[in-house]
Amino acid sequence: MNIQSLENDLTVSNLSITTTAQIEIPNPRFSGETISLDLRNIGQSGNTSLSSAGRIVLSNVNIQSNTNSNLAAGKITVISPEQVTFNNSQISSNTTSSGAAGDIIFNIADALTIDDSIVESSTTLGSQGRGGNINVFNSGATTLTNGSSFSLDSEGQGTGGNLNLTSGSLTLENSTITSTTRKSNGGNFSFNLDDYLLLRNGSLISTEAGTAGAGGNGGNININVPNGFIVAQPDENSDIRANAFEGDGGNVNITARNLLGIAFRPGVSDTPASDITASSEFGNSGTVIVNELNAETLQPETELPVETAPATVARGCRAQGTQTGSFVSTGRGGLPTSPVDLVSANTLWQDLEPLASTSESGPISNRALRASQPPATIVSSTEKTITEAQGWHRADDGTVTLLAPSVESSFSLAQANGCGS
Repeated sequence: MNIQSLENDLTVSNLSITTTAQIEIPNPRFSGETISLDLRNIGQSGNTSLSSAGRIVLSNVNIQSNTNSNLAAGKITVISPEQVTFNNSQISSNTTSSGAAGDIIFNIADALTIDDSIVESSTTLGSQGRGGNINVFNSGATTLTNGSSFSLDSEGQGTGGNLNLTSGSLTLENSTITSTTRKSNGGNFSFNLDDYLLLRNGSLISTEAGTAGAGGNGGNININVPNGFIVAQPDENSDIRANAFEGDGGNVNITARNLLGIAFRPGVSDTPASDITASSEFGNSGTVIVNELNAETLQPETELPVETAPATVARGCRAQGTQTGSFVSTGRGGLPTSPVDLVSANTLWQDLEPLASTSESGPISNRALRASQPPATIVSSTEKTITEAQGWHRADDGTVTLLAPSVESSFSLAQANGCGS
């Protein structure tokens, strides 16, 4: 069967198609009506193709491709250069005999959204055929939400189908991607993503074998996100599993830049946690290999000092025997205190009050005062001060030397490194 739209978007609502033969319907227009094609017991199922030059929106649609013989069921293919959306719909391929279930293929150039819908390839109890594969080729985002699922189940003796998903990103919101086998080996999953894998609200990626308490090894899961992340909320119990019952657990190989909120845990956690497991109830556990290409370790917070360190004053060299120097600030000097004031020195004190006269002739002038005063005695700084001896010393030849304390200050600065001795 070929449902095709060459120019406009393809919108299909309330459609039920069950086919086991090659059916082709040219130029279909489905909207608000129900069409049922039940052609069982005819033989090999034909391929079903939904293609459009624009978007594809499927609402309340049920499309099945089944086989009840030794011939394989037909493929179901969805092709679009734009977005594809499934709302409350089901696409499935099934075998009840020795023929294989059909593959389900999505070839989309934009986003794929599976909302409250099921995409399933399965085998029924008592069948011998293998499960079909689900292949998704999508350059945009792939999103499963509101309990949606990609399911590859095998209730019969045949092996479960495989899933291959190549996409820009994959988001599971309360949704699952599972392969469950009753007695045989679990199917294999392969994810090749550009940006990220996001698991939220109890989502699950699982390939499990031996659900009936029988043999069968768990399938393998390969997740390759070399430039992106695998993210899960730690307490939402979103898991990645490759488990078995009597057989061996499967292998999980993960390559990503970082894993955030999800980690490998070999045991069963008592509290809800997002885990990666590859265990077996009675067989050997599988292997889990996680290759984080750019593991980032959180750096501890560093408290910066509130007060800055005091500035260090470099000590200079001074001549031997000199006193300790000092620096005294005496004010603004000759600068006026205001732009309108006169320039005057504030370091010189002068009494401008005229002196009272000792005679009736009037006040004494400054010149007369200076003439009447005796000349000041100038003491030379070169004169030596006589200091009282505080001790004495007797040499070997009997010479006695009187000792006096040094006049040099005991608080002199030590010489700086590199000064000459």
